[in-house]
Amino acid sequence: MGRVRVNGAAGLTIALMKLEEHAYDHLRRACRAAAVRGRSAAIDIARREGHRVRGDYERGFYVRQTHDGALLGNNAPHAGVLEKGRRPGRKPPPAAVILLWMQEKGMIGKIPGLSARSHIGRAMKIARSTPGVEAGTRRRIRGRVEEGARRQRMSEREQFIMFAWRRALAIAKAIGIRGIRGRFIVARCIPAMGRELKAQVRQFRR
Repeated sequence: MGRVRVNGAAGLTIALMKLEEHAYDHLRRACRAAAVRGRSAAIDIARREGHRVRGDYERGFYVRQTHDGALLGNNAPHAGVLEKGRRPGRKPPPAAVILLWMQEKGMIGKIPGLSARSHIGRAMKIARSTPGVEAGTRRRIRGRVEEGARRQRMSEREQFIMFAWRRALAIAKAIGIRGIRGRFIVARCIPAMGRELKAQVRQFRR
């Protein structure tokens, strides 16, 4: 900061009030810069450790300017659990959330589709190459093949969903019994935010 020349007590009072206002504004901006730095550091840690359930956690980070500083938070539904963990013996998390997590981690694949084109194509190729098969007969063959393929694919989907759902329920139950260790991602960013805040304050002192 440069020197300020004042005349008398009144001038000193005015100068100090201006200096206080200037310092206050600078510190609010410094707090916001530190919060932004913390958000970047938290996202880097989350990506490095694989905490990217549909990207909700990364998108959930926000920085909000307050009257006397800044706020860094995360509004993702699972952010609190990821940060602080869960105590053993609590209510298990929803199985639907566990299913999304399992898919993100590659523990389950995509739900099988209902397409039956390959089955129908093979059946109709055989029907067309067989002498004496009329158009009406081919339509009946196609209908039976379509129905059989649909039932087969529906059965595969049901089996897949049942397997994934039971696995998700087992994981959710285990979490409820044993709890989850907190990752403390935001807490681990405090040193980075502190360094940014100190750098901003040093700029003001100059």
